Amino acid sequence: MAKHAQQTVLHAVWALALVLCASCTTRADEPVPAGLTEAINNPAIPSILDVTILDYNAQGHGLITVIEIYKKGNSTRRETWLPPKTIRGYGTSHPDRITPLKTITEGNITRFLVFLDGDLLYSTYNNCFPIRSSDQGKLEVGVGFNGSGGPWLLLSNIANAIPSSVNFERHYIQNAKLEKDEEQNIIKLANQCGIATVAKISTHYFRPSSNRTITVQSIEEIEGRVVCSKSLELKYAKWWTGTDGPQPGDKQLGEFWHQRCY
Repeated sequence: MAKHAQQTVLHAVWALALVLCASCTTRADEPVPAGLTEAINNPAIPSILDVTILDYNAQGHGLITVIEIYKKGNSTRRETWLPPKTIRGYGTSHPDRITPLKTITEGNITRFLVFLDGDLLYSTYNNCFPIRSSDQGKLEVGVGFNGSGGPWLLLSNIANAIPSSVNFERHYIQNAKLEKDEEQNIIKLANQCGIATVAKISTHYFRPSSNRTITVQSIEEIEGRVVCSKSLELKYAKWWTGTDGPQPGDKQLGEFWHQRCY
């Protein structure tokens, strides 16, 4: 009986070992989630910065110094962009629903490439990646999933892959095409009028006249079960004839303006 019990135990141990081995093999064979090289291609990220975390406050927010600004843009909460002095962490704007940066970075005092939405990290993961100096003295960034480290690539090469802030859909009629500098002014004016991220700019005739106008459309925003977007009509002095130019109270930037609703 004792011998039979011993054999039963040995069989159970071998079975458990085989299960664990198979489990480990399955996990090792699973594809590794994409990291920085894919995440950085998202044109919707408002800001991308190279920062050093100096310390953490009592709330776990990171006190930072900004080393390089690769991309800047107003937050999705319509806050005007300013270089942040702290990074709170990830979450909504409600203070009780934020995961502190100290928790995300495990309290490390180091240098990161961060994706920001105002003073919050842009996404739940793939939002901060460590930066180090190589043996040759060149800056490298760890592109592993969720800031896990290697493989390490040159920071300069990664920075070159950052999409332009003017990555949006264009729909221009033949006699109303916009140049890059004109688009930049339109985006700035749209930001001032409440559109944080531009999804589309189009031009069209203001019939029955020959005047041409500009429509700016925001990205879609989800509020509960409702999906909505904002649109803005702009006028351009070069395309607008007549005496009804910008009026007091209208939002204006250079030769572009948005007529106030009366």
